[in-house]
Amino acid sequence: MGMGRAVTPSRDEMRIGRRALLAGSLCVPLCLLCPSVSIAQVGTAPKAPTPVWSVAFSPDGKTLAAGGYKQVQLYDVVARQPLKTLTGLAGPVRCLAWSADGARLAAGTGLPGESGEICLFTMPDGVAAKPLKLHKDVIEGLAFPPTGETVLSAGIDEKALAVEVATGKVLKTMQDHTNRVVAIAVSPKGRFIATGSLDKTIKIWSPEFLPLANIDNTGGQIFALTFVADNQLAATGEDGNVRIFTLAESRSGNIAGVNVNLARTINGNRTPLFTLSAGKNVLAYGGEDHVIRLFDLTSTRRSEIKDCPDAIYGLSVTPDGTLLAACGRDGRVRLFTTADGKLAAELG
Repeated sequence: MGMGRAVTPSRDEMRIGRRALLAGSLCVPLCLLCPSVSIAQVGTAPKAPTPVWSVAFSPDGKTLAAGGYKQVQLYDVVARQPLKTLTGLAGPVRCLAWSADGARLAAGTGLPGESGEICLFTMPDGVAAKPLKLHKDVIEGLAFPPTGETVLSAGIDEKALAVEVATGKVLKTMQDHTNRVVAIAVSPKGRFIATGSLDKTIKIWSPEFLPLANIDNTGGQIFALTFVADNQLAATGEDGNVRIFTLAESRSGNIAGVNVNLARTINGNRTPLFTLSAGKNVLAYGGEDHVIRLFDLTSTRRSEIKDCPDAIYGLSVTPDGTLLAACGRDGRVRLFTTADGKLAAELG
């Protein structure tokens, strides 16, 4: 890439913003959102902050993991202090996932156009296993089924994988999507697996990784998925709306499937949403417009948090629904109380 040549991102990269395939010290959002600006014009001063791409609370809510460039920072949630830095990752940490027992943390990273890596850490000491280089491009989503014996990954190489944790062996390749797979989620009891893609579809899979349903009434490219109940899936993406789908198992003879109904659309956002997360009775979502929105799953009450100065790349709600972590383009991690939306702490 020449020093005086303007960066010309693809249409997908312009839409997504946070899913840029550029890494390092280059100010990704500026080059993506202002394609007429050349790298030479960007220069070295002032230095752009390094984004924090992902956050994830541990199952007990006591530890927060934050994914930055080539590292994961662990925080003590109660003390609001750093615990440990996990290093040695290949690039930006696009996604994080904890096993249900909190014994393992998975981090997804990679080198654009070269490889995607799943990095597994034994917790709480943070001992790293050998990175699993199983994708041909950056990993954008991770999830653990309830047993913790497998880890699921979603990659820009248009594949989702089920990987045996103990051996690193690929148990199943889920490759029904026709574009980048950027999100993956597992229902709380493990009944359903969902994958979301830039091909504007969501695929539902069985615990045995068999296809059950295809959802195409999504409103556009999918950027994030999360289950709000064992049979309810929330999805969001380029159109700025959140859709909640109800899943019901069905069977015709020996053929198993899933009936999918659109239960609710939460609209009103005019810009793409990059991330969403759910805890007890609360769903949080955010994106390019710097605003975090909270939706009470019981009362349907909505509220907003406007204390983030830049685009929001990652959100995580504690399992009890009381605390929200947010990260993004400005390189900071912020904690908010969900009851009143007040800033509780700023980390990093």
